[in-house]
Amino acid sequence: MTQIYYYYAKACRGLGDLTNAIAMLTKALKLKDDFDTARLLRGEVLLENGDADEADEDADILLARIEGNEDVCLLKARVLKAKGDAANAENMYNKVLEANPFCIEAFAERAIVRRQQGNEDGAKDDEATAEEMRASAPQADEGIEQKIKEKMQQADPYKVFNND
Repeated sequence: MTQIYYYYAKACRGLGDLTNAIAMLTKALKLKDDFDTARLLRGEVLLENGDADEADEDADILLARIEGNEDVCLLKARVLKAKGDAANAENMYNKVLEANPFCIEAFAERAIVRRQQGNEDGAKDDEATAEEMRASAPQADEGIEQKIKEKMQQADPYKVFNND
């Protein structure tokens, strides 16, 4: 039942119905308090909904359970940023980048908090890094499904499934 609530919440979020998404995630967590994926999603949705204090509670619970996790640290950094605590937000973005030095969002968002603290050079460096990473990131190829179908049709099933 917890998974059903979780997937329903994801659907609600996708439709922009944040209130029902939060309600479904809360129900899931009442059934299974250690459902960390649901707690992370609820924290993100609460933050989207403007409830940084409630999101902070979820982030703290997750940090106590799975310290150093990139997604959890990113949520906590975003919560701190939303609460106006730029210095601690920067420290948490640093932890995100320790976990994943290729997190484009962390560089882009850390640039904002660095700028808020008057660190213009650090902000520019982070913006440049984020932009460079975006430029070199693989882009989705248009028509990829069609290309896969064509390749599959061209393949000789005898050669694919038999090593003769």
